[in-house]
Amino acid sequence: MTKPLPEPSRELTCRDLIEFLDDYVADRQPPELRVAFESHLAECRHCRDYLRTYSDTIAVARASLCDESRAGALPEDLVQAIVDSVRRHS
Repeated sequence: MTKPLPEPSRELTCRDLIEFLDDYVADRQPPELRVAFESHLAECRHCRDYLRTYSDTIAVARASLCDESRAGALPEDLVQAIVDSVRRHS
């Protein structure tokens, strides 16, 4: 489902930025929305911090998927505890 774009006549809010962050990072936004994002980021330290941690998380996740030496590095009891917790809460 496509998210409706914010009205071009108003400034983006922090909530808007979070809503469309994935599209921003993947460079899938219309140019006018990207300009609005970058304008908001220039003014909002909290959103810059959020974007940095979001991007860092993506980079760490990608790196862990590519590092085959870490395959199977999770202890079996941790995996089982996670599975059990998910089952209890579903």
